[in-house]
Amino acid sequence: MQGPSVRRYDSASGAAVPYIGAILDQHSMTADPAARWKLWNEFIRDLFRVEPDILTINRPETIHKRRYSTFRIPESVAQHAGARLKLR
Repeated sequence: MQGPSVRRYDSASGAAVPYIGAILDQHSMTADPAARWKLWNEFIRDLFRVEPDILTINRPETIHKRRYSTFRIPESVAQHAGARLKLR
């Protein structure tokens, strides 16, 4: 049985290339980068909502419960986003 196939687009060629770094990284909740960077947790959720390689677990809305999403952020993606924030 083969593992999940994660592909990332190469900016130079535009081709999809296999990427397994995000799968092997340590994953954290949104509260971890928020505390590390002293930012609001909702800002971190909005920042990472559009990032590739984020593990998102969605619970659909039912009659008695609201919709709920859980994010797990790979360490490599968090470092990349942190470097992008420092450039602003």
